Amino acid sequence: MKREIEKKQVELKTPTFNEKRTKELEERIKSMDADAIRKEYETLLKNPLLEWDKYCGTCVWQGGTSCDERAKYLQETYNLGEDVAKIGAMGAPSCVKQG
Repeated sequence: MKREIEKKQVELKTPTFNEKRTKELEERIKSMDADAIRKEYETLLKNPLLEWDKYCGTCVWQGGTSCDERAKYLQETYNLGEDVAKIGAMGAPSCVKQG
């Protein structure tokens, strides 16, 4: 039993063992985070309050700009994600499809 404990202590002190276990843990955490984010994203897309089904990229925004162009401008100017930029573009009543 003492030999087993000593052997494990040596394994734990070995850098490759620790690095391997750390990498495995980091990959598992990334995978769990990605799955959770994906599920939340899909839930938000289905949320009727956001009205994603009413987004139309070809609608004319103020000044003759399409909603897709406005969203792209918001992304580039304010470093926003695509979804956040689309929500911002939808702030104009002309962007939201009627019906």
